[in-house]
Amino acid sequence: MTTPTRPRTAPKKRAGTTGSATKSKKAEVDPRLKARRVEVARDEGRRRLRTLLGLVVITILAIGSLALIDSSAFDVDRVVVNGVVQTDPATVVAVTGIVPGDPLLEVDLGLAARQVETLPWVASAVVERKWNGDVRVEVVERTPVAALPMAGASEFVLIDASGRQLAVVDGVPSNFLPIEGIVASGILGEPAPSLARSAVRVVDGLESGLRPQVAGVRIEADAASAAQIIVIDLVERGTVILGDDSSLDAKLLSLETMLARADLRCLDTIDLRVPTAPALTRISIEGQRVVADLATCSSTSTPG
Repeated sequence: MTTPTRPRTAPKKRAGTTGSATKSKKAEVDPRLKARRVEVARDEGRRRLRTLLGLVVITILAIGSLALIDSSAFDVDRVVVNGVVQTDPATVVAVTGIVPGDPLLEVDLGLAARQVETLPWVASAVVERKWNGDVRVEVVERTPVAALPMAGASEFVLIDASGRQLAVVDGVPSNFLPIEGIVASGILGEPAPSLARSAVRVVDGLESGLRPQVAGVRIEADAASAAQIIVIDLVERGTVILGDDSSLDAKLLSLETMLARADLRCLDTIDLRVPTAPALTRISIEGQRVVADLATCSSTSTPG
């Protein structure tokens, strides 16, 4: 008879072995590492708190700024105009379209400047806002250089170097050279006719030493070509033919040289249409070509 064999069973583990191992592992954690982990967790908490507080502050400031902007503290208090002599400051303020009480940040500075520059005397304008509630308009005015007659009137229009019509005055202004042979429209702020602008270029180009010798500038028809030409009338006697306003600097330099160096007795004309080859014409003595005796001049023109 066979005796049944008992199955082998695993030997029992000794009580307390696993717990002791776990306790050993826990005991092995470095206290400094543990302290570092705690410090890192605290730092992360502080960062989150600072971020939250920052967002709260920004939100409060944004709400406060919007409320302040909408308040009267950010309205225009006044419009200040600087640099004007010929232009009424009240007119400048009016054309800006800006009035006290307008929201300061909504003022269109560029548009206001362009509006000011439409005024006849204004060459340029800059408009700036100031945080004290001021809007400042800095103006540079134009300089008149000549006077142009108006059709059928005794009035003249002052013109600047660009030909812009600035102001209407009664009679010939004593301190401005007149331009004859062409008339101005008298519409202030608008450009004068193109031929007038050419004549104004001549007047503006006269140097200080040359200007006292010039009585005026004319636009007239050339006898040979019927084209309109520019003519300068001299104070003493004689005229200067410039033709058009091309090579103007060279022509005026040639004129200055001729007036300083040439014998101008019995002078009739100086033709500077070709500035490198000026032609001087004199008035003859009793119809004869002037050679030496220039004491007496008749009304007949003879090349000199």
